[in-house]
Amino acid sequence: HLRLEPKVFSGDPLEYQGWKEDFDLVYGNTSLDDRYKYMALRKLLSGDALKALAGVSLDASGYPDALQKLNSSFGTVMGVCGTAAQYLAHLPRLTPSSNLKDFSEKISRIHVALSGYPKEQAFDAVLLGLLEDILDEDLRIQWNTYLEDKTLVPTPKRLVDFIASYANIREKAKAKK
Repeated sequence: HLRLEPKVFSGDPLEYQGWKEDFDLVYGNTSLDDRYKYMALRKLLSGDALKALAGVSLDASGYPDALQKLNSSFGTVMGVCGTAAQYLAHLPRLTPSSNLKDFSEKISRIHVALSGYPKEQAFDAVLLGLLEDILDEDLRIQWNTYLEDKTLVPTPKRLVDFIASYANIREKAKAKK
C-alpha cells in the first residue's frame, strides 16, 4: 500500500503549517512511540529547522520539546506574518512581460500561510512587518529597545505612536544643530 511521507521542512515559516499538518497526519497523531516520532521528525528537518533543535535532548524525552521549539520558531502568527510581509515587500512590480504563473504561486503561498490565522491578527502582523521593514537602522534599534524596555507586544498602533514621538525627538535634535 501507498505510504505518504511529508516533505523535508527547512525552516520557511510560510511552509510550516502545511508541513506540520502532514507530519501530524503521518506520524504525530498516531500510536507510534515518541522515540520513533522523534526519529522521523529529525529526519524530516534540514537547515534552520534542524538548527532550531540545537540543545534539545536526542532521546525520546526530547520529542515534546522539539515540537514546542519548532512551533515557537516557525509557527507563531508574528513569525509567519512577518515572513509574509517580507515576501510582499520584495515582490517586483508587475509588467506586461512578468511571469504571472510565478507571481501567482508566490502570492498563493502567502495566502495559504495567512489563512490559518484570524484575519485581524494576520492583517496587523503583516502591516507591522511591512512598516518595520522600511525603518532605518537607528529607528529599528530604538523601536526594539522601546518594546523591550516596556515589555510590549509590537502592534501597528504602537509603531505609529512610536514613530510620531520619535519624529518629535529627531526634529528637536535637528533644531539644536
